[in-house]
Amino acid sequence: MFGVLKKIGRKAASLTTTVTLVVSLIVLTIIGVFICYSIEDVMQDIGNFTSSSWYTIYTDFVNTVQHAFPLLAVVVLVMIAVFIIAYVLKAFGGT
Repeated sequence: MFGVLKKIGRKAASLTTTVTLVVSLIVLTIIGVFICYSIEDVMQDIGNFTSSSWYTIYTDFVNTVQHAFPLLAVVVLVMIAVFIIAYVLKAFGGT
């Protein structure tokens, strides 16, 4: 009886650790995007940034991030689905 409880506890701890890691990565990504936005705002306020040779490289990077950021929600949903499927397979599969 106690062996089964220990096994269930280890599975739950593993799942909890994984979920915590995923949530932390999502939060850090969002914070990083806000920091990049703040840096962009400051650089544009300083002035004469548009005449720099780095301006085109920077704007290409910002455009790429703007197009990729909405895909983050899809990635999060897919990761959640993978964790749910893995949990169900472990719970009922016996591995």
